[in-house]
Amino acid sequence: MKRRLLAAAIPLLFLLGLASGASAQTYRFTLGEETVHVYLDNDGALALDYTFTFTNDTAASPIDFVDVGLPSGEYTLSAIRAEVDGQPISDIAASPYVNPGIALGLGEHAIQPGQTGTVRVFIPEVKAQYYPDTAAADYVSFRFSPTWFGSQYVHGETDLTVTFHLPSGVAPAEPRWHEAPDGFPPEPETGFDEDGRITYTWRRPEADGYTQYEFGLSLPRQYVLSVILLEQEVVRVTINPSGTLDVNYALTFKNESKDNLLSQLSLAHPYSYRPREFSAIRADLDGTSLPASAIEAAYQTIHLQLGELSLKPGQRGTVHVAYTLSGEMFSASWYLDKYERARLEFIPATFGKDWLFGTTDMTVAFELPPQVTEQDLHWQAGSGFGDAEVGQGDDGRLSLTWENPAAFPSVKYRFSVDMPRSFIPDSVIYEQPQPDLPTRLGIDKSVFGIGLFAFSVLLFFGLYAYFMRRRKMKYLPPRIAIEGHGIKRGLSPVEAAILMEQPLDKVMTMILFGVIKKGAAKVVKRDPIKLEVAAPLPEGLHAYEREFLQAFQKKSGSGQRKALQKMTVNLIRSVSARMKGFSRRETIAYYKNIMERAWEQIEAADTPEVKSQRFDETLEWTMLDKNYDGRTRRVFTGPVYVPVWWQRYDPAFSRPAAPSPRSSAPRPTTTQGRGLSPSMPQLPGSDFAASVVSSVQTFSQRVIGDLTGFTSKVTSVTNPPPKTSSGGSRSSGGGGGCACACACACAGCACACAGGGR
Repeated sequence: MKRRLLAAAIPLLFLLGLASGASAQTYRFTLGEETVHVYLDNDGALALDYTFTFTNDTAASPIDFVDVGLPSGEYTLSAIRAEVDGQPISDIAASPYVNPGIALGLGEHAIQPGQTGTVRVFIPEVKAQYYPDTAAADYVSFRFSPTWFGSQYVHGETDLTVTFHLPSGVAPAEPRWHEAPDGFPPEPETGFDEDGRITYTWRRPEADGYTQYEFGLSLPRQYVLSVILLEQEVVRVTINPSGTLDVNYALTFKNESKDNLLSQLSLAHPYSYRPREFSAIRADLDGTSLPASAIEAAYQTIHLQLGELSLKPGQRGTVHVAYTLSGEMFSASWYLDKYERARLEFIPATFGKDWLFGTTDMTVAFELPPQVTEQDLHWQAGSGFGDAEVGQGDDGRLSLTWENPAAFPSVKYRFSVDMPRSFIPDSVIYEQPQPDLPTRLGIDKSVFGIGLFAFSVLLFFGLYAYFMRRRKMKYLPPRIAIEGHGIKRGLSPVEAAILMEQPLDKVMTMILFGVIKKGAAKVVKRDPIKLEVAAPLPEGLHAYEREFLQAFQKKSGSGQRKALQKMTVNLIRSVSARMKGFSRRETIAYYKNIMERAWEQIEAADTPEVKSQRFDETLEWTMLDKNYDGRTRRVFTGPVYVPVWWQRYDPAFSRPAAPSPRSSAPRPTTTQGRGLSPSMPQLPGSDFAASVVSSVQTFSQRVIGDLTGFTSKVTSVTNPPPKTSSGGSRSSGGGGGCACACACACAGCACACAGGGR
């Protein structure tokens, strides 16, 4: 069988999610065959290829959704491919049940009762999970459990085949397989694939689909990602009387890779939340200085290009980095003796666990300003470090030293020391706001109580006016609030925004971004907004997107607003109809979960490139966040890779003719690592975040005008005020329910609830 059909592989954990429907559902099937190919790559990535053959019982509900759990959040959603009986499917989104994970909607290819279907899923370059091998220090262990399903769903026998494809270059005598699960041959069938890689294959024709089977192997760690050791890290921070910090790093690396170089290194200093300034940066490797052209400081990070000094396989070397930090290095607060003390917090540089292996002998030392005594100091260290050792240098200055011989280089350890602020200038101290309003205003709390009463009276009338105004903004019809049962899956981000009654200017902006990303339109003028609509329109547009584009073809602004109001009314009615029989409360919670998963993937990204890519893929879902503005500004603080479609939205933005192939804030990589895309220009994160956030306000001001008036006209059609009546009553009732069961995959994978139907 060919190694990859579409792009490569699929996830480590796989979970069939049969989502709960509006009425009671029954899910029962046989899993006639399950085949999984596990590709272990030299760069530490994991590629999987799953094939499942399901036969649905004649009295069961259609199998219409599949949830896929992933071993980590480091994957590319847009690269995932899936198919049913050879027919590709495109409904692939973040899973609301498995974190991290994705949800596959089979759509028109759902496996109907009494029918047989083959589901195949491909996910490339998922991060593999390796562990230190207990039998050999230079080996790593890998364990894998193929997907299993709940016994309440699957019955009968399963022909289960699991094949490991070992990294290229591994010699036949080097790897070792682990003990096989009960019922499988004690030794796997060994061989070579078409790429010349060693394969281990286990097969059991009479296995079942509801038991967890675990397979494993051990191999030299030099063949996978975990090949570089940070044997020792020594950090010395000297606090100068001027309040600046002299920081010195000594980082001893050992390259145990097969053929990779340690050629780049990046150190982020720990003050990204407030601007700092580098100066006097120096670096060397084993005493040989790096030229100034090989040292770059940008976005709170120092980047080193080792060049000819790069550590080759088998080499050990110590990188020394020294620099001075200036700015507001200290903070003072009400809780530090009412601003009488100043605190310094320092977090040593961390390194990604995707390229370092093992633990580090770490030492962190602070050298205090002159005249400071031990009685003046309070200090605290990160987890795993004991109490500081207090010492004294030749110049009489005190020092604090912490040691941990088994620290983790990927963990952010926080060290702090506070002292009377008289030892440092006020110019380097950031004063945090005082904690409560009476103290901040300097007034007596009894007087404050009288003011609070007056404020409460004003607040009452203010809230009355607010809720009267809010009534006009409630555009969903009353019938959508009649609770049904189960989750309504399959709504687009825009439809989910309507269900949540998000402000209509945000909804309009989501639609605008959607049609631009799909290539259906581009902005040719920003004030007022003017669109150039593609001809012919691309396939796959929603009905509301087509109406949106038609509205922008109106000549006058009033004509556009009327057409957009009509489009909005149609969209609200469509969502209302699709929600019949489903629970609004459960469905909103479902899509909030998707939104949170999208943000978590963005926030967990450890490089600007990955973070920008995650944001591009999940942009519309993130906009469901009520705190979308603040969260966007908070997340994007470093460099941002601008999406390829952004120029179609912002005509003033020009893509550079020859962008740098290297990020301005790269993480440490080896020479064989994947490079950054040269087609993705950068902007400072604050500029990009401000542009994205202001897009909603821009749309409101330049297209729909007064948001309250626009929404009120929609509300008058979709949710008019109730008419008064002299009598009568109405009662409602309901019944039924749904059973939500879980089909769990491997250890560490959450359970996903069943369901059927959209």
